Amino acid sequence: PMTHIAAIDIGSNACRLLIKEIESMKGRYVPEVRPTYDFFTRTPIKLGADVYANGTVSHEKTEKLIQAIAQYKDEMDKHHVVRFRACATAALRDAANGIEVVEAVFKKTGIKIQIISGQEEASLARLSYYMQPKAATGYLLFADVGGGSTDISLCHNREPLYTHSFRVGSMRMNNHTQRQEDMQDLINEIKNLSNRYKPLHLIGSGGSIHKICRMFAPDEHTDTITTNNIEKLHSLLKPLDIKQRMELYQLKQDRAEIIVEAAEIFLNIAHAANVPSLQAPRIGVRDGIIASLMQTLG
Repeated sequence: PMTHIAAIDIGSNACRLLIKEIESMKGRYVPEVRPTYDFFTRTPIKLGADVYANGTVSHEKTEKLIQAIAQYKDEMDKHHVVRFRACATAALRDAANGIEVVEAVFKKTGIKIQIISGQEEASLARLSYYMQPKAATGYLLFADVGGGSTDISLCHNREPLYTHSFRVGSMRMNNHTQRQEDMQDLINEIKNLSNRYKPLHLIGSGGSIHKICRMFAPDEHTDTITTNNIEKLHSLLKPLDIKQRMELYQLKQDRAEIIVEAAEIFLNIAHAANVPSLQAPRIGVRDGIIASLMQTLG
């Protein structure tokens, strides 16, 4: 028998709902190169725009979130979802009123959101990577770059040796609230890791790096991009305004606003790690949630 499970991922830039059909609650969930979701939707709410500027989520954004979650609930009901998990990351984690927002959503929709730590965010990205059939071995450096945090973990043959969440994000940079010392901490830490563990294989996740990778390699089977190509793209996009980025590169507005900053963060990481390229597979928090639900069901 087939059954449906779902993941709700509430990020600093957008919220996403992913519904996946699985067989008889057993077997491995494998994110394909082009994942076959039974349903996927993305709502750009930009919670981080409020949080990184004012420290709280505004009433208006809270209402938008409630609306989105109510729609997700309808969609889950339509698909007869048997189990789901809703996770919120950096924006709600850092918001002074994060708990109140979670309570407001629950009151209106009955959906309970968990605010997860940066460490758990990193572990969900790792989990979704290792569910893939062609996972690399050796020293893997995972960098999950979001709007409000960059979650780093280093693994050796699936064993996590290091994990840390840095307050470095594309939305923070975009609205000029990124503290330079946080960026420097990230760079120094990566340099330390790359001196201790060699050779490093860098794996990037987050919506922006997937997009950057696709812009260079429209072929779905290539998920590796050179640091040089990220640099090229960065210098092409940086001088353009949002509208030009959208028109010339078919970017959605919320992606066009932060893609240059995300590229910059990845370049800092790649240079500090001293790697010529990085792998950007289709992994992330939402796939990790699905993978973690599969483990509890299996």
